[in-house]
Amino acid sequence: MLDILEEALREALVTSLAGGAASRAEPWMSAFRGRDARSLARLMESVRMARRMLKSNVSWQAVIERFLLEYAGES
Repeated sequence: MLDILEEALREALVTSLAGGAASRAEPWMSAFRGRDARSLARLMESVRMARRMLKSNVSWQAVIERFLLEYAGES
């Protein structure tokens, strides 16, 4: 799941920086439309933090809750 999320964020970030349209039109990509590059970069860092947390034995639920709170804060 984190791989897919990171790939979507990366594509949204590249699209945001290039000022063009996304090369894919998956419905979940709409979650990142309209966000600026700084916001997308912070969300990518949140995904990296989620990976580190999972490696250090933090529960999956806690990791997802933290990411969702950060996502909501970037909205």
